[in-house]
Amino acid sequence: MKSANAKYHASKLQMKSLIQSLRPFSLFILCVFLWLFSSEKLAAQDWTSLPFQLDVPARCLFEDTTSDRLYVAGNFREVDGYSVQGILSYDGSQWDSLGHKISIFPILCMTKYGGKLIVGGYGGIASWNGFFWEEFLLNGAVWSMIPYKSRLLLGGNFEVVGADTLRGLAIYDGNELSRVFGAEFFSQYSSPRSSKLISYQNTIYAAGSFVRNGRNCLLLKWNGRSWEERYNDFGGGGSSWINDMEVFQGELYVGGHFSLQAGNPGNQIARWNGQRWDNVGSGMGSDGQLMDLAVFDNSIWACGSFGSINGLPTSFLTKFDGTQWCTLGSQFDNSLGALSSFRNELYLAGAFRTIDNDSIRFAAKWVGEDNVDTCSIVPVHTADPASGDAAFVSLYPNPTTTAFTLTLPQNISSAQIQIRDPQGRAVAPSQAYTGMPVDVSALARGLYFVEVSWRGGRAVLKVIRE
Repeated sequence: MKSANAKYHASKLQMKSLIQSLRPFSLFILCVFLWLFSSEKLAAQDWTSLPFQLDVPARCLFEDTTSDRLYVAGNFREVDGYSVQGILSYDGSQWDSLGHKISIFPILCMTKYGGKLIVGGYGGIASWNGFFWEEFLLNGAVWSMIPYKSRLLLGGNFEVVGADTLRGLAIYDGNELSRVFGAEFFSQYSSPRSSKLISYQNTIYAAGSFVRNGRNCLLLKWNGRSWEERYNDFGGGGSSWINDMEVFQGELYVGGHFSLQAGNPGNQIARWNGQRWDNVGSGMGSDGQLMDLAVFDNSIWACGSFGSINGLPTSFLTKFDGTQWCTLGSQFDNSLGALSSFRNELYLAGAFRTIDNDSIRFAAKWVGEDNVDTCSIVPVHTADPASGDAAFVSLYPNPTTTAFTLTLPQNISSAQIQIRDPQGRAVAPSQAYTGMPVDVSALARGLYFVEVSWRGGRAVLKVIRE
């Protein structure tokens, strides 16, 4: 009996020793499994779905700060199985429909005017008075709307023939439409389409596609007396266009479907400072297009159907902070069409059904504040190579409490400077720089952008006033 007990205890000790020897390896395998699992889940946690399901993608988003709601619109007709007519409002937790009797469909743009929500799309515009829709029908689509001198400026591809011929642009006063300033100019173009309107440096810009005699203009500027063409001959005919414009760090960014050509900026995105065009790095390549731009969290975000930005691979979404383009690492299975902030958070809409292999359909909210970006630096200056300088520009001290001094390129003794806030507004008159310190003591503390231009080049520099 003792011999049997001895064998039993010996066997038990051997098994215990074997388990102890395997335990570190088992723990290692377990840790690897948990790391792989958590990494996959964390990748998908940069975005979260919204508490409603659309039957088809949304096309535009609009934050109404007066009612603290996000409006989602497009060509969907169902939300969570309930019948809607292409639009819903979202308060951060619940959604609500806005009536059913509206013939403007799909909805392409939204704004607030006269205390009412105004939507534009195929068939004209409609205003929501809180109880029902009031419509103003057109024979085309309204793509963009902005307030203008107590009225509403409409842009699109509509045409109304009559005493007041309306083509692509019109003024709405809440009751009727009238001809826009310089309306006769648009009679020169075949099927003009104003896909985006914006006010920049107190001037109205209309972007889209304006074809005349086989020549395509993408951007028009109102100079107070007539319209001027500002962006021409990209792709010819009507094969190129601008989809969106936003002001960021004092410059006007335009995005759409256009390619880089000799002497012109391009590759789906470019920027304009009121006097000249610049590239924004190498752009987005020749594939796809940029659909929407939005300023959020000190960056300008861009979405669409592109696969690269400034040489970096990306999946339809990127952001630019004025110095570098960054990708977020998120993988969308289909294109993106709209961006908007709501309560200081970023929302997007598109044709996607999954993000990072996680089921998220057509609309999502960004929750990846701790996401690690992959970035590519963009030079913040441009210069004419024929000028013989390296276009080196800097300012010091930075930060500063009273003044700063500029270092200009070699052989450049003077320049013109304009200081702007992050919203692009001039905070001081434009002034000539000849080497004397620039006084900023009257400015409030914060971040500013200094536009420096000289013959053959320009730079945009950041300065902090402490």
